[in-house]
Amino acid sequence: REFDLTDEQIYWRRKQIATLGKEKFMREYPATIEEAFRTAGTPYFPPEQLSEIDTIPDPTGALKIYSEPSYEHDYVMGVDVAAGIGKDYSAFTIIDCQTRQVVAQYWSNKITPPKFAEVIWQEGLKWNARVIVEANNVGQVVLWKLKEWKYPKLWKNDKGKYFFTNNKTRPILFENLKEIIEDGLLFTLNVEVVKQLETIQYEKDKPVHPKNGHDDIVVSMALAYY
Repeated sequence: REFDLTDEQIYWRRKQIATLGKEKFMREYPATIEEAFRTAGTPYFPPEQLSEIDTIPDPTGALKIYSEPSYEHDYVMGVDVAAGIGKDYSAFTIIDCQTRQVVAQYWSNKITPPKFAEVIWQEGLKWNARVIVEANNVGQVVLWKLKEWKYPKLWKNDKGKYFFTNNKTRPILFENLKEIIEDGLLFTLNVEVVKQLETIQYEKDKPVHPKNGHDDIVVSMALAYY
């Protein structure tokens, strides 16, 4: 229905998949931009497990609420900050610590770090969430604002340090998220989030996003699950 295929085209597609296998078929005959990116290298997140995740349509607006907060549950928000100049996206993901499911997300490439800090403050208090912010670069601006406003639940490690992504910590973030997906613990995700997960490739011994692609939502998810 999505691509308005005829019965003959569907028959041809199924026959080719039976002969080539689904991954090779997508590499030879990509139907979407996402499939073309996904098959440009070795997928980092297992396609089989990603295909088993139920997808929901992307809600309009930067803030996506998938369920309402429960006072009986604990929540964690992972935050990846960008400059807000139309390139990379500022994003956060909130997960329910009891169910391990994503309950809210936000992403925008137009919002400035101080304004993003206001959204984090508002939603963080609404969900009573512990907030872990990637402290690299403009992440310091968001942390400065949240500390200035005395946000009560900012994440620090056992040495009192905020989270910095580097060559040692990035693989930990991604491997942890990969394990959660491989174990089938994610049941439902925004369709746009699954698309971004599908584009992440394993190249030169590390997970990378395709040229002109993004991994901001994935990083925010990985921070929250970390």
